[in-house]
Amino acid sequence: MVLEPVSSYGGPSYGITLSIVRDVAKKSNWLLQMDEPPIDLGFWPGEIFINLGNTATQVEWGGEVFSPPNVPGPGMGSGHELELSTNRTAVCGRAHIVVNDTIVNPPDDLEVFHDIDNYQIDNRGDVGGGANYLIFYGGPGGAIGN
Repeated sequence: MVLEPVSSYGGPSYGITLSIVRDVAKKSNWLLQMDEPPIDLGFWPGEIFINLGNTATQVEWGGEVFSPPNVPGPGMGSGHELELSTNRTAVCGRAHIVVNDTIVNPPDDLEVFHDIDNYQIDNRGDVGGGANYLIFYGGPGGAIGN
């Protein structure tokens, strides 16, 4: 699958909507879906979530970059320093949780964590409008892995 068009630094921003939902047919599996057009991209078998049951008590958003030992790490997001601009920085927008068909926004005081200064994250919280909840992330990379 090729996703087009793609965003460019300083240019127009494009996005997709992703959801993680319980598989209706196979109740133990969790699906990663792209919402428009609706496509199942992959799944996690329920057996790996031993204590999950029918619902979650905790939700995390995250990302990771990797490089072999002694090789500079790659950029994340746009590959540039974090700016609070959707046409200059990667963003997770409309982040929310659905509980019994009701949308619940995450709290504004989410814990933010990054372990290397070359990458940043900024939780803007609920900014209202169509964007709703925004989390900016990215960085130029370049740190040498161990």
